[in-house]
Amino acid sequence: FQSQKAENLVFDNKNLESFTPDELVYYNGTNPERPIYLGLDGLVYDVTIGQEYYKLGGKYHALAGRDASLELHLVGAGIVRRKYPVIGYLKS
Repeated sequence: FQSQKAENLVFDNKNLESFTPDELVYYNGTNPERPIYLGLDGLVYDVTIGQEYYKLGGKYHALAGRDASLELHLVGAGIVRRKYPVIGYLKS
């Protein structure tokens, strides 16, 4: 995985959607009508099933709607990778 660019990956037999940082902010957990996404190592994960943690006021809300790679590498990256589906990739 490390040698491949996220842009070239395919998950669940579908091409991944791309997100700029400005687009990812739209999915930051402040609107209960929208899914909640976060970025990790160039990929975008749908963390909506953990919304109690990522919604506004949740313990990890600060990670939602942005590239949270730095924080998640301190603690939590493995959990995100195991628990949540990849739905896209980050583009700069």
